[in-house]
Amino acid sequence: MRETLFNWLMPVLPGARCLDLFAGTGILGLEAESRGAGTVMLIEHDAALVRALRSSVTRLGARVTTIVESDAFQWLKRADRDGSGSEPYDIVFVDPPYAQRWELKALQGLSQYGLVHQDSLVYVEAAEALQPDGLPPGWDIYRAKSAGQVRYHLLTPAGT
Repeated sequence: MRETLFNWLMPVLPGARCLDLFAGTGILGLEAESRGAGTVMLIEHDAALVRALRSSVTRLGARVTTIVESDAFQWLKRADRDGSGSEPYDIVFVDPPYAQRWELKALQGLSQYGLVHQDSLVYVEAAEALQPDGLPPGWDIYRAKSAGQVRYHLLTPAGT
């Protein structure tokens, strides 16, 4: 899955401004940095995972990755975004815990708070396939695949 995702992203990844909204282990954000992302912001709520992320960033020598310990939805609402500014992101990873089904709420927040632009790509991983008519207004499915029980999607703001 990750190989397919990064093959999809390679044309736009070098120098991209990336956000990993539910970072977990940080694998997507750290992979983005290793493939040339300009900046990577990892948002993670769980304190133990944040400690592990800090250790991984240090161990890997990640230079453009920033970690923020915060609930993703609270972070979306904050005007200052912890000093990162409110510029839109080029690539966003939305991989929340499957049982929570937060992917649609996250898409809504990204749009509402101006964190994506017309050329942004948003990766969404979910237990069920997203349907075009079930997306929040302003989103299109650009690509979608499945691997076992996991569905993964690349979305774009509508009309791009």
